[in-house]
Amino acid sequence: MPEDEYLYVTAAEDVRRISDLSNSRGILFIVWEKQEEAAETADRFADGSFGTRVLIGRPCSRDYLMNRLIDVFYSLTEWDKNMHVAALEGQGVQHLLDIREDVLAYPTIAFDGTFDVVGYTRHIPCEYHAFQETVHQGYTDSGTMSQLKKKQIFTRIQQEELLIAPAADDDKRINIYLQFFSNQSLLGYLCIYHEDTEPEGGYVELIRLFMQNMSLAMKKNYETQRHGQMMYETFLYPRQTEHQYNLFQNCVQTVPGTGPRRFRSGCNILLFRFSFFVSSCLNFLVL
Repeated sequence: MPEDEYLYVTAAEDVRRISDLSNSRGILFIVWEKQEEAAETADRFADGSFGTRVLIGRPCSRDYLMNRLIDVFYSLTEWDKNMHVAALEGQGVQHLLDIREDVLAYPTIAFDGTFDVVGYTRHIPCEYHAFQETVHQGYTDSGTMSQLKKKQIFTRIQQEELLIAPAADDDKRINIYLQFFSNQSLLGYLCIYHEDTEPEGGYVELIRLFMQNMSLAMKKNYETQRHGQMMYETFLYPRQTEHQYNLFQNCVQTVPGTGPRRFRSGCNILLFRFSFFVSSCLNFLVL
């Protein structure tokens, strides 16, 4: 029986002699010159006893196939190493998203714990309206948040796992949702805007590899620097620029019982700006 973590290169007639492939987690590459030969070999493993079958539709030598597999392996190893080094160096979320684009190849947005955009794929074309609007606004609006809560997206995401589920505004589109923690502290979310089909298993494995490095980056960049802000910025807002005012309105509308309302100057809300590691009087602003 073939063993894990080994690469076996053999002729089709030798594959037919393999009698016990039960519980195998391997990948079978089938190269053929005639389509009927490929079909015959593929049917041999149609019961799923051999993990994954890849049909290669043009003749190639065993050496060529082996070298291509090694090239792919080392390319992914280099990709993983570059992300890990960037995370250890304290590079930002945007930098890791830039590194991921060539491999994962789908539009992606990263959010902090308050759903502010902290990074997105800048070089992957995307005409999806929800993606463009969120990037333009810089945060997730109340309408999208309501749809996400209605579909129970946040309660369904398991820690250290990913969730494959319909998009908030379109059940025909598939998104991939991730969240990141440091112990019990929420650091942020990430949404990959996939297509109208379920992602393949190999793609999901690449996402898991990416998750490990993104988790490390978020921990280093946000655990000490942003944790206090993520806890309090919804209620303790330093200034009311137009962007911040609109974001504050959207945040308030998601609070049960508040309903749609417009806050005007004069409302009884006390906002503080905290200054860490500086011995100075507390600045505050009363609206």
